Amino acid sequence: MSAKSPTLTKGADGWRGIIHEGFSVSATARLAQAISAELDARFGKGTILVAHDGRFFSAQAAEVVAEKVAEAGHVAVFAGLLATPLATFAVRKFSYLGALIITASHNPFYWNGLKLKVAPGLPPSKELELAIENRRQQASFPGSLKPGSILQLDLTALKQAYLDEVTQGIDLESIRSTNPTLCIDGLGGVAGGFFYEALQYFGCTVKPLGINTDPFFNGNIPDPTCPDSRIGLSQLCQELSVPAGFVLDGDGDRLGVMDHQGHFIFPHDILALLLLYLYQKGKTWGAVITTVSAGHIVRRVAHKLGLPHREAPVGFKHIAPFLQDGSTLIAGGSVGDIGMRGYGCDRDPIVAALFLLELMVKNQQSIYDSISDLHAEFGSSYYYEKTYPMVPLPAHILKQTIFRTLAESGLNPSPDIGDCDGLKFSMDQNTWLLVRKASTEKGIRVYMEADHEQKLDLLRSCLDKVLQI
Repeated sequence: MSAKSPTLTKGADGWRGIIHEGFSVSATARLAQAISAELDARFGKGTILVAHDGRFFSAQAAEVVAEKVAEAGHVAVFAGLLATPLATFAVRKFSYLGALIITASHNPFYWNGLKLKVAPGLPPSKELELAIENRRQQASFPGSLKPGSILQLDLTALKQAYLDEVTQGIDLESIRSTNPTLCIDGLGGVAGGFFYEALQYFGCTVKPLGINTDPFFNGNIPDPTCPDSRIGLSQLCQELSVPAGFVLDGDGDRLGVMDHQGHFIFPHDILALLLLYLYQKGKTWGAVITTVSAGHIVRRVAHKLGLPHREAPVGFKHIAPFLQDGSTLIAGGSVGDIGMRGYGCDRDPIVAALFLLELMVKNQQSIYDSISDLHAEFGSSYYYEKTYPMVPLPAHILKQTIFRTLAESGLNPSPDIGDCDGLKFSMDQNTWLLVRKASTEKGIRVYMEADHEQKLDLLRSCLDKVLQI
């Protein structure tokens, strides 16, 4: 393989690259061969789902990937356009070995990649990813003596099976009788259409934006955490004064929530609200897992409820095993990635949205009122995140420089600096700063939270000084 050939790079969730630079159909096919061989070595021949989003070259890559899966002796079930949570559900529901999904998730339109889900429907472990990377370095991949076949997935049956499962334990009749009006934006991603159908099935009147797939994502970055990508939904929420608005990322595994004023609600507030509601519904045991970048209100709620809280590195693959063993009640991070016990091992925005709907109907409140009550009881905060250019400083020098700058600014950082994922500096229970290498894009990813806006401004000033911005 030429040194100049596109090669997908492993990130926090799957493999990605800029089209023609890191991503190509041939590079994706080679990765699929390595994955097929590794799954065969570990579990034997089986059935593997192949799906894709609406990006450029996704359909072509998925067709070739299905061929490579079959050449390796597996049965490839071709799904076509499919949101990632539905692909994950199919792996669990039908006991597939895994799923190969051609997508670059929330990255801009000029990216593409491949996500892997393994039985029983969760991201691969770091150990499995490393084994796949080692196999990818092989010169060639011999075909199976007995090639497999390519089948077509019954999407209608899959979607109905999914809806039947997620509505178990939900008071669907109350939602349907209330008939709430909601606004949604699929951002031109693969999940918007089914999300629209699901909310109607739940009994909502839905005012949609961006529910048809568009390889340019309607001019947006398909990421709910990107402010510019929420402008359309924000305006619609204000115009209609709906109790809530929902926005999805490109492949449908991240959820953004907005209130009737078009204000974005931070994912950690949504996670804390759902935790509190699950407890009120009688789910009174289980751990609470958040990524190291999530706001601390979640741990404050967990502490008051007497539930153990644990931090994990960024990336849902670090969280999924806790959901798999049944010990965790709810888990999530800072990007709208939420998973709950009883609904598989991966994140699912539709499940989160369904519980939020039930919460609002039961409490006869908008999402704004629910969050206001949450903040009144557990406190509010100011949160900020940004990607900075890569800093040409060794890690230990960066650590010392940030600590010294924070101390000189009177923020009194704790000498116990967290290293779960990057460097996490704690000033007090509700004020902290996290600096870590970006997972996919080049640069330094920074997260910070403070109990006062002035303190957040001071944190940003300190960091700008260190990074010489």
